[in-house]
Amino acid sequence: RYSNADIGAEAEGQMRGGALLLRYGPAFHHEAELALAPLARDMFLASYDRAWTKQSFAVRFVRHGDTVAGVLVSSDRLKNTWFARL
Repeated sequence: RYSNADIGAEAEGQMRGGALLLRYGPAFHHEAELALAPLARDMFLASYDRAWTKQSFAVRFVRHGDTVAGVLVSSDRLKNTWFARL
């Protein structure tokens, strides 16, 4: 789990059915669940298409040594938003 106190949101990475997912937001809900498509080591692209919006996200897990220290999330509304590991 990861947190950004400035925007009052959390993110959580999890594996489901062999796919890596990122759930994010002030409260987790289905619309805030993104399937991550790998681009490079620790770098992923995700998108969702809903009736009211279509968004793409760049997600990068940041490591200190072998430990993931946090995740950076960018979209049209978020630019390099840092979620620190809890």
